[in-house]
Amino acid sequence: MRTIAVASLVLLFGSLAIMYIAQPTALLLAIGVIILAVGAGLAFLGKQREVLLLGSLSLLLSIAAAGLIGEAGWGATGAVVIPLIWILLLYAALSWAWNNTIDIPSGTVMVIRHPNGIRLREGPARIIPPLPSFERHIATMPTYELSSSFTVEHLNTRSLQNINGVSLEVGYQIRLPLKLLANLPNRARLIEQMATETEQSPERAMLRTAFWEHLLDRQIREVIDGLLRSAVYEHINRAVDGSNERSKLANEVETRLRDSGQHWGITVHFLEIPSVTLDPEQIKRSKREYAIKREIEDAERAARIEAQKIEMMGKAQAQVQAHAIASWIKAIQDQGVNLAPEDIEQIVLNALEEMNEKYRRVELFTGMKKPQHPQQERAVGK
Repeated sequence: MRTIAVASLVLLFGSLAIMYIAQPTALLLAIGVIILAVGAGLAFLGKQREVLLLGSLSLLLSIAAAGLIGEAGWGATGAVVIPLIWILLLYAALSWAWNNTIDIPSGTVMVIRHPNGIRLREGPARIIPPLPSFERHIATMPTYELSSSFTVEHLNTRSLQNINGVSLEVGYQIRLPLKLLANLPNRARLIEQMATETEQSPERAMLRTAFWEHLLDRQIREVIDGLLRSAVYEHINRAVDGSNERSKLANEVETRLRDSGQHWGITVHFLEIPSVTLDPEQIKRSKREYAIKREIEDAERAARIEAQKIEMMGKAQAQVQAHAIASWIKAIQDQGVNLAPEDIEQIVLNALEEMNEKYRRVELFTGMKKPQHPQQERAVGK
């Protein structure tokens, strides 16, 4: 629309100038200045509707100016013939422009270089081709969401166990086309390779959105390959952990990819790891390691339970011994026998030895279980 607006404004100015030269009156000059001011406002501030209105007004005034030129040069005949010739020329010019306009679909952006820098034209739009002497169409990029699905193979973990393959799905989008053109890693090499594969010159290949789709797909694969290998080596110890922690691994790679993509104008929407492929032998080894670990845990648990049983029985044994010794000493004292400290000490030592011998026999024959009948316990004691 900017090109149409400028062309319409130039045509309007030329038509008004010709009309004033043909009839130089103050009224015509004032009207011409007002029309030109309104036209400038429509050209630079108006939208599509206002620009089309300006174009229509410029065409009508140019036909009127052609009539004045024809009348001044050839009289009444020229006043009719010259406007008709001008109308035919305008029709041919507009037909050529319409047939050669560029249609920018929705979800794409056209990058145009001009003397003052680079400008973007986003779709949907239909524009006049860039003027060859002043502008150059250098790229057409997709701004809709793109996605890639691929597998990275043979990744090393810290324990040197290889992961056979990691399947990835990633969604991304071009947000800043100019930043992509300036900062895309390995830009020259990628563009040259893609152009060679499509058997086109780089300048011509860059005008197709499919070219940028394939180029970004290749670049995303290369970047993720490096990021994933680094993340696996840093955070995954065993190969089986890569499968168990693939959600955590996907988040780590996505964070790194977002940071990298921002530098070259790409926004990452998602990154997922649907599956991780492991070596069957490593799976078997992991199962054996897990079984051994469970056996060790079960043995440790059984040992703790046994230690608790021994501790409880030791406490019970101590209580029984203390009660028995106290009963014996009391019985002796009740009979009027005075016991010296050395006698009491000897009684305690004899009682402890007898009780310990009894419990050793119980442990030997019953496995630390109480006898089923009191007669059995007395037999063992004897």
